[in-house]
Amino acid sequence: MEFAHLLTTVPDYPPREFSTDSIGVLAQMAEDVITRIERRVSTGDDSGAVQLDLVEAVYDIRRALEEIDRWRRHYARRRS
Repeated sequence: MEFAHLLTTVPDYPPREFSTDSIGVLAQMAEDVITRIERRVSTGDDSGAVQLDLVEAVYDIRRALEEIDRWRRHYARRRS
């Protein structure tokens, strides 16, 4: 999923490129995407393979958010 891939690129940038607010916006967008995916999966309208891909996308998004959080905390500690 392209959105999850986009999130994985955030830690490739210097931390000054992203404000706390912009990271918050990304996180909220990610949660909105996750909610939409979960709603779609819950309908059962897709094949099992598609549902599996969608669930994997949720895990990929969550993993990317965790990495962004680690990245931000790491650089926040270095500045203190």
